[in-house]
Amino acid sequence: MFTHALLLLRLAVPTATDPEVTVVYDSAGVVEVPVEVRAQIQATATEVAGAVRTLLPGLTDRIKVTIQTIDRDLSSVGGAAGRADAPGEVVVMLSATYPGGLDAAVRDGLATVLYHEFHHLVRGWTIQENRFGPGIPIAAVNEGLAGVFADTYSGVSHARFDYPDNVEEWLDELLALPLDADYNEWMNDHPDGRIAVGYRTGRYVVHQAMRHSGMSILELTAVPPEEILAMARNGKR
Repeated sequence: MFTHALLLLRLAVPTATDPEVTVVYDSAGVVEVPVEVRAQIQATATEVAGAVRTLLPGLTDRIKVTIQTIDRDLSSVGGAAGRADAPGEVVVMLSATYPGGLDAAVRDGLATVLYHEFHHLVRGWTIQENRFGPGIPIAAVNEGLAGVFADTYSGVSHARFDYPDNVEEWLDELLALPLDADYNEWMNDHPDGRIAVGYRTGRYVVHQAMRHSGMSILELTAVPPEEILAMARNGKR
């Protein structure tokens, strides 16, 4: 496990230029992305990367963004979703069935997704070469950090990730889980009908940690999950 000091140093390394963003298109997509929409995707990705680099100078110098078009309903998240595959590599899914089509999905959802996923790149929360240990509480904190960061700097948030009044009970559930608890069940679709339990609880944890510590979302980006959970619960690190 890395220390707070080492992570803070990595996040704060200054760079002279904005990241180089390469956008590629998955040939297995359900529809082809029109030329004019590709131009908007490139412009948005470049703009967001520059903004994130200014906020979090540890963002990698080169970023590959792979665009997939899918027919899944992503209307609850503005028509776009994503994942951080590896250091410097992000995949974005755009819904071809989103009202208004791909153009609307890019307009409504792309920037927020990129803020979220680029935060993961800075923090090291990637599928490959992940810098963190196992456990749903760790996943919830890391997703909560990226979610609050994206909400703050994209200016867009989605009701899907709002936490309920009984979120403290959810947090107790997550903290009691075994390390090998099912990721999809707790982060996406729970058998009891709840959705995004980990994402929603993670946002609560981050908001509580910010309130108790007085730290900003940028400052919290350098703090290990265990410390953030402690701040959220009792205000102590």
